[in-house]
Amino acid sequence: MNDYDDNNSEEPRGQEQWFEEAARRVKFPGLLLQLFGVLTVMLAVTGATICIISPEGVVNWYWDWAEDMQKNQPVEQQQKMPPREDAIKSLKIEGPIYGIIGSIMGVLSFVGGSKMKALSGYPWAMVGSIVSLLPGCCCCCIGTFPGIWSLAVLLNSDVKLAFARAAARGISE
Repeated sequence: MNDYDDNNSEEPRGQEQWFEEAARRVKFPGLLLQLFGVLTVMLAVTGATICIISPEGVVNWYWDWAEDMQKNQPVEQQQKMPPREDAIKSLKIEGPIYGIIGSIMGVLSFVGGSKMKALSGYPWAMVGSIVSLLPGCCCCCIGTFPGIWSLAVLLNSDVKLAFARAAARGISE
């Protein structure tokens, strides 16, 4: 393998094995990023839809839960809740905004995973990996595992070289 000679398209089979190994290494983390992106978009759209259709149901459910949690606490330790009407108005605005942001983050994760699997668009693969690490992108920290794994794979020197070689050869783009 010669990192400085990209003009040699007739590389011996033994020197091409590293490229195939690098391509194999990015497949599963890329797939996980894609799945995470789809899950994030589905949850974001579902949450935004519920907040648009029935914000009262969400707020009432939460208020009832919070009141049940505070029943057995002394009065001085109970937290004062804002009026339900204010929370409903707020949720009508904030819910769709969070849904849009979550959908964008899910799409970025999906595109990053797709680019990673195809060995094309190294910056997009990095963006998808980093976005999946952000808290609030999906439920809790589900994206931590695919994000860290894909970053570890993407930062490998052989994988970086494989992205560069694939771009030079015009394999995927």
